[in-house]
Amino acid sequence: MMVKDDDDILIQALKHWVGIGVYTFYITETNEKQKISLGIWQFEEDFNVNVHYRHDPVNTFDGHRIINALKDHAITDGYNCLFPADADEFLNLGTYSSVTEWVSLVPRVDHWWCEVPYLNHWPGGGATWQDPQGKAIIGNAHQDMDISIGNHIVSGRYAGSKADVKHVHYDHYPFRSKDQMVQKITSHGTAFINMGLHDHHYPQLYRAMQAGGQAWIDAHWKELCERGIDKEVKMPKWL
Repeated sequence: MMVKDDDDILIQALKHWVGIGVYTFYITETNEKQKISLGIWQFEEDFNVNVHYRHDPVNTFDGHRIINALKDHAITDGYNCLFPADADEFLNLGTYSSVTEWVSLVPRVDHWWCEVPYLNHWPGGGATWQDPQGKAIIGNAHQDMDISIGNHIVSGRYAGSKADVKHVHYDHYPFRSKDQMVQKITSHGTAFINMGLHDHHYPQLYRAMQAGGQAWIDAHWKELCERGIDKEVKMPKWL
């Protein structure tokens, strides 16, 4: 898990993962100043779990390097069922009681991974499926798997070892307050700009926010709050 602008939701997310049977966490914080370490150590003590934490402040969107380093660390420690989720992503198991029960029913292939649907929850209560992009879960990881940033899709030697799974999805909560929205657009926008990726949607949002000021912030927040309201939430066609 790579954490940058999610200190408001991180502990809630970790509690959710414990509730579905995950007890070991690998977390890298990329904020310039450490915001989450004290909360993490308290969580580790309160819930009797294992947390591997490191602080890696970067001013670029260096998620590819970080997420693969976390993957390699977990595999070296003997773990191979990995959930490369962000703090604002909550795995919804549907009728399954735990990740152990669900994983035991996945059709087995060597070093498998799978792609599950991705439901965006907007601050006004609406929800929309991400289409066409899903989110990856790695069931039997190998260090030759290369995990992408964002959707965490697998490439490399075992890219073809994709299992067919159904009945689970990720609940995603990208924007939770107006202040958090501004913080996320600012940090993500500047990080992508520092990488030279000026056409990504976050630099575009950041430039629009800089140009429009508070009026743009208020209007964009209103638009987010209206997304998915009074609409039937249908599964994306690609699934």
